[in-house]
Amino acid sequence: MQNNTLWIEYGLTTVAIILLVKALIPVREIIQQLQPLNTSCWASAGNARCRWKILSAFIFLFIIGYLLFIVMHASHHVNTIGDMVIPWILFGGAIFVFMVCSLSVKTANDLRKIYILEQESLTDPLMGIYNRRYLDRRLSEETQRAIRYEVPFSIFLLDIDHFKQVNDTYGHQIGDQVLKKLGIVIVNAVREPDIVVRYGGEEILVILPSTKITPTIDIAERLRQIIAETMMVGPELGTEQPQAINAQVSPTPETATDSRQGRAAHLQPAPKKEEERPAIYITVSIGVAGYRFSDIPDSAEMIIKRADQALYQAKEQGRNRVISSNGNDDQAGVVSNEKTT
Repeated sequence: MQNNTLWIEYGLTTVAIILLVKALIPVREIIQQLQPLNTSCWASAGNARCRWKILSAFIFLFIIGYLLFIVMHASHHVNTIGDMVIPWILFGGAIFVFMVCSLSVKTANDLRKIYILEQESLTDPLMGIYNRRYLDRRLSEETQRAIRYEVPFSIFLLDIDHFKQVNDTYGHQIGDQVLKKLGIVIVNAVREPDIVVRYGGEEILVILPSTKITPTIDIAERLRQIIAETMMVGPELGTEQPQAINAQVSPTPETATDSRQGRAAHLQPAPKKEEERPAIYITVSIGVAGYRFSDIPDSAEMIIKRADQALYQAKEQGRNRVISSNGNDDQAGVVSNEKTT
């Protein structure tokens, strides 16, 4: 009876040690997934990566403690049922640690999947910027913030000039490359808090939080110039076209013995490549509008409508320019600005 009880005690403790060792696997996975910070663990109390490292150290100490328990009780005779309480407590504690660590890594993976799905539902797959769904939500938030706290914000609507010609001339694949490059250029050119959204087709809308219309015009004009100077798609070289030309070759001492070597020979210069498609540059027209503070609260639809009307004016006046909406946007009086190249 005592031998059986002793084996049960050793068995529970051994299984508990195995569970603690296995608990280190999900802890290590979580540590690898968390981004490391430059600060030390003790300097940053909110560093989750360091907290998980501390937890793994405690688990390692528990393993050592369980091993010491087995060694210290090697010569101990189990006489009563009460002597089995400690092994069962150790076993239960190991199960608890293992389940917490396993559930933690599963929860972290599930949250990551949810975040990725949410980002995919709010991101345009071609341009890599936000889509119309995110625009509706964010523009509504900015409008409510302006109404409640009287914080101004502005938007500008951007459209590629003659983009249909790019698709018709070079194909839709090249057109997609232009759109991808344009999204990268805009995101890098605007400020960090600004929100870049694909409004539809080749139209892109940018929200500028806490920004009045006058600085928005300057930002839009700077962006217009950057886009006009950026090569969207590089030139494509065609197949090699070798061209043979006739040249007269004088006989050399080595070839003088052969009377036929003095005849005309054919030389082939380095192959030339024909340029199939030149580098593609584009220009854009931009319409700017800002939130209007008045007795009647402004709405997101009205702001977009004014920006779209300003964009239409830019197209009518020759394209490749920035036009702001007319009216008392953000209490600036009549603000109508046009900048051309």
